[in-house]
Amino acid sequence: YNLLFFASGGGKFNYQGTKRWLEDHLDHTDSSLLQENVAFILCLDTVGSGNSLHLHVSKPPKEGTLQHAFLNELEMVISNQFPEVKFSMVHKKINLAEDTLAWEHERFAIRRLPSFTISHLEGHRSGHRNSVLDLRWKVDTDILARNTRILAEALTRVIYNLTDKRLLPLLVDFFHLLQGAPADLQIFTQQMQVQKEQLDALMQWLTSQPRAAQLVDKENTVISTLEYYMSRYLKDVKLYHVKADKRYGYNLILW
Repeated sequence: YNLLFFASGGGKFNYQGTKRWLEDHLDHTDSSLLQENVAFILCLDTVGSGNSLHLHVSKPPKEGTLQHAFLNELEMVISNQFPEVKFSMVHKKINLAEDTLAWEHERFAIRRLPSFTISHLEGHRSGHRNSVLDLRWKVDTDILARNTRILAEALTRVIYNLTDKRLLPLLVDFFHLLQGAPADLQIFTQQMQVQKEQLDALMQWLTSQPRAAQLVDKENTVISTLEYYMSRYLKDVKLYHVKADKRYGYNLILW
């Protein structure tokens, strides 16, 4: 499997960045390549606080699919390694009659791409998602690091099928660890563990920058810095510029 990290803008404007990216990549003759090769899409939403995680889905994953495998691995990692975290799956159908979509994964689900959103919020109407006051003190670095590790552990288990006992001996040399039963296998430890200091520095910088969609232009330091930061760890980084949809004008900016 390949991992694609997608950072889009305009989230508070009905996920405009995601919508335009999908239009550019699906409304062409080669659109089937994206639809046929995507195992699933995981969207992140408010994962920096609280002791709960909820997997929001538009359609419950079917047993035997990779989405269902990820759900199982997520439950296993949380119950065995982070028992203090409350986990649940929340099923909500897409309401196309609403002016705005509830969660970002709905943008992908409309295009028949398997997707879900992970959030510490149980419902999409929480005021925490609509406020522009997303200040630094509202993000707990310890919780953000913990949730980062939870997702990384679950994704790695799916990608390398670590719960298959027949494969475990083959993975010892690769990960240089094998601790207990598959349910207790911890991958991101020692040199591979989440760096809290780096997370904290990144959050300090990010929350000190204006990030409203109407203020972010092509020369914005947030864009250039994120592009540089991602280029340090990813093989191929591409930047897309799109014009805002005029339907979401100043009436939304004044919120």
